[in-house]
This record gives sequence, C-alpha cells and structure tokens, in this order.
Amino acid sequence: MPNEELVLKWRDALTSVVFELFENTQIHARFGYDRRTLKADVVRAILVRTVVVQTGGNPVLQKKLGAAVECLEISVVDSGVGFFGSKHKRALLASDSLAEEWTCLRECLDKHSEEAQHLPQGDPRGIGLYEVLRALHFLRGSIQVRSGRTKAYRSFFTGDHQIQMESRESRTRPGMPKVRMLDFDNPVRPSPTENTEVKGVAIRTLVPLGWL
Repeated sequence: MPNEELVLKWRDALTSVVFELFENTQIHARFGYDRRTLKADVVRAILVRTVVVQTGGNPVLQKKLGAAVECLEISVVDSGVGFFGSKHKRALLASDSLAEEWTCLRECLDKHSEEAQHLPQGDPRGIGLYEVLRALHFLRGSIQVRSGRTKAYRSFFTGDHQIQMESRESRTRPGMPKVRMLDFDNPVRPSPTENTEVKGVAIRTLVPLGWL
C-alpha cells in the first residue's frame, strides 16, 4: 500500500499538469490575433482516458522499448491561433521559416520559466512549462506538444532517454529537468522536423499507473 504522503504528492502533481495546460487555453486560445477579440468558433476540449504504451516519446527512436505500461492520458486541445499566431499576431505563412516557428514554440513554452525555477521545490507557484515538467518528472510521465508544423516532447518514462537534465551537483535543481522541449522525431538535433501544419494547439500528457 502506498503511503498517504506519496499519494497526496501524486494527486497534487497531476492537478498541476491539468491546471497549467487548461489555463493556457483559457488565456490564449479564446482570442484572435489581436489578443483582445473573443473568437466565437474556438473549440477547446480535454480528453481523459487510459491507454497502453511502451514509451513516452517516439517509439521509432527507442533502441530498446520497455514493457507495455498502462497510462492515464490527459490531452488538452484547442482550435485557437496557436503559439505562432499568439506571439506574432498573425497567421503562419508558408514563407515563415521552420526554425522561426520552432523558436517561437520554445519561447512561448519557456515564458516565465526563469521565475519558476527560483521557487523552492514543492512551492505551488511554479509557472507554465517548468511546473508541468517538474510534475511529470515526479509522475514519471511525458508530454507531447503539437502546433503549426512543429511537434515537441519530453519524457521521463523509466527506460526513456533522459537528456537536458540539471546535474546532480546543481545547487538549485539537482537532477531536475531543464526547461527545454525536444523535437519528437530527432531529440538530439537542434533543428526541428517539419510536420503537416495543424491549427491550434494539441498537448498530450501520459502518466504511468501502478507505480505508487
């Protein structure tokens, strides 16, 4: 039987993930490019279900897949203007470079992360991506983000590649994840992979069950 303290930490971490992700749609997805006008036709949804997977990232990249794991999937999607549209206040054009779009995605997700990283561990005021990564690190879960032509992820599944982590000797965040998203198709390459463009933002998180 898991102890009560661990169960409460699991609950709080999961709550943080859901809150941060849906708050993002509340703040950004409801509005048009001017960031003021409400869009009447925006669809926002949250999907919760159990699935069975072997990795929190791209299975093609895993040299040795782990055993199948039952996970709780929490996906949040919206049909808003997306990360690029939110930042640049216009639609994505074919002439916009993929590198620029990738930078935009990472900057939007990294926003306020410096402030969050200086909060004490366990402080409930963590902001945005850092709070989500911190929670998923504890939950041994993963996150996948799809917007425009980009697809990014981080995975803390047991057996998945653990890169972009703070060193164990770090005085502030020993062993915690750096606030960095990785390209889903090639996490070690600095340039992103181009995908078919999608509208809005789709974020999928996976949390393994049964390890408490």
